Amino acid sequence: MLFDVWAISTLMLVIVMWFYGLIPALWRLGNGLVRKKIVIYAKGDNASDLEKLVKDLKIFKGEIAISRSENSFGDGEDADIHIIRWIDFKSFLKEILQKKKKNSSLIVYCPKSDGFVDDESMNIINSKENAVLVQFRGRLLNDIIISLITTSYEKR
Repeated sequence: MLFDVWAISTLMLVIVMWFYGLIPALWRLGNGLVRKKIVIYAKGDNASDLEKLVKDLKIFKGEIAISRSENSFGDGEDADIHIIRWIDFKSFLKEILQKKKKNSSLIVYCPKSDGFVDDESMNIINSKENAVLVQFRGRLLNDIIISLITTSYEKR
């Protein structure tokens, strides 16, 4: 009898903890998939490649904007996630960061073929909240999904 009460109490506690942990994360993910805006800073084939990568997730339903030149940085002012292809926009990092909202994410994609990120830029990226440097496509996908969940959602 005592064992049955203990087992039922433990089961109920596990269920409550599961709902408190999983349901809020799923809610934020759902809002992230539907209401977030991603801006991709890349040129030419790199822009098309990154856009295809995000669309191939087949879970993101939000808006994707592509900024192919320094004249279109305004596209990123209201974006929730900023993805920068390092080779194309490394000289405009500071300008992009000025357009980035405090609660939005920054993902800098720099595969080894693009060269290395200099120390000054690395320190700038590291000093920003919600910023990450990625070298692999798989990690890029992971960071996009995590950014969709963790960036704060503002009702519009």
